[in-house]
Amino acid sequence: MNAEILHNKLSVENGKIHVENAGDYRIITLRDSKEMLLSTAKKLKELVLAGAVILGDKPLDSPSLMDEENDLKELATIADELWGTSEEGVKQVGKGKVYWGKSLYEVLKAERIDQDVILPEVLDINWIHRETTDAHIYFIASNHDKPVDATLSFRIKDGNAQLWNAFNGEQQDAKIWSTTNNRTNVALSFAPSGSAIVVFSKGNKQPYASKVTYKNKVVLDTETGWYNIHDTENYPSISWNGDKLLASKAGVYTFSQYGKENTKTIVLKEQSLQNNWQLNFDDGWDTPKSIDMSELISLTKHNNDAIKHYSGTTTYTKTFNLEAVGSHVLIDLGTVSNIAELWCNGKKVGVKWSPPFQFDIKEYAQKGENALEVKVTNTWRNQLIFDNKRLKDKKKTWTTNPPKKDETELESSGLIGPVVIKTLN
Repeated sequence: MNAEILHNKLSVENGKIHVENAGDYRIITLRDSKEMLLSTAKKLKELVLAGAVILGDKPLDSPSLMDEENDLKELATIADELWGTSEEGVKQVGKGKVYWGKSLYEVLKAERIDQDVILPEVLDINWIHRETTDAHIYFIASNHDKPVDATLSFRIKDGNAQLWNAFNGEQQDAKIWSTTNNRTNVALSFAPSGSAIVVFSKGNKQPYASKVTYKNKVVLDTETGWYNIHDTENYPSISWNGDKLLASKAGVYTFSQYGKENTKTIVLKEQSLQNNWQLNFDDGWDTPKSIDMSELISLTKHNNDAIKHYSGTTTYTKTFNLEAVGSHVLIDLGTVSNIAELWCNGKKVGVKWSPPFQFDIKEYAQKGENALEVKVTNTWRNQLIFDNKRLKDKKKTWTTNPPKKDETELESSGLIGPVVIKTLN
């Protein structure tokens, strides 16, 4: 628990810090500062005497300009009572303890508290845990700008692992997980800067597998500490639609569980849609009404300055032919800057504002000719940069914080791709 919520209604119950309407905590971690309000110090003392465990530096002063000399003396007295004089240590105070100069891991170990979530140390992944009467809910966010596969180990010894999709509310059972040492390990795949919601509900379902390989290369593995950061886009990945396996590459996938193996063969037909698109622009930005683009590129690479600096919604249209509609027809838009709204044969498929920009269009596609429409909206930055070059009476935008004159680097914009149709039989 962070000390910033100290002034909420809280108490110590059964050795845990209970925050009204905000859950139970085992340790209070103080912010990295040697300044503390007297009111905070008093609350800490109350909690520690009642049994709370805290970790943080001894306060030497107050950040408040309102504290008088007597207030600072009282702060120093409480600090001496709770903390020792050494650079690091632990002190029993009342029913609780105060740690300083130690890492959170060291304190968890000393207090015999198992880590709630264990993840590979080299990964920059944040998480938060909420417990309800019938479920444990984890929100996990990757801070990597590349795709990451990783196994997270949760302090859950039983329960059904589910993955919830924050974009569309879809809920499905996790497939690749395992249990060991009273913990549950779940293999997760993160898009660049992606996130996941993992929910453990009551039940006793079994995982589909604990390890997946493709051509003797590990795709997912639930071993504690396993991870893979992808430097290229051309890597095998899997996902599920219910019990239907979806894979990015054709071939044989091997699933291992309890020493047994089973295989699934993916038949996948890919069709590039990178060429021959028509682009339509909103009126009023000095762009032509429409242009033909023989191959998708960022708008910033176009020769026309108005198109290069265009900010707004660009509508991309084209037709393509399908020889057959398989069990799933997936369209991968590749790189999009920044928001994509997809339509197929006059029907809206969906909107995505972060990668992966993938859609299942099976219920919209048909054998033969199909019409695609992708509405891509980018930020205002490129247009604001363009306005720096315009005369005052010719400017098209206004803002209180425009880019500086020397800030001329444009952000990529539009539908960039590669756009690929993948038909799974």
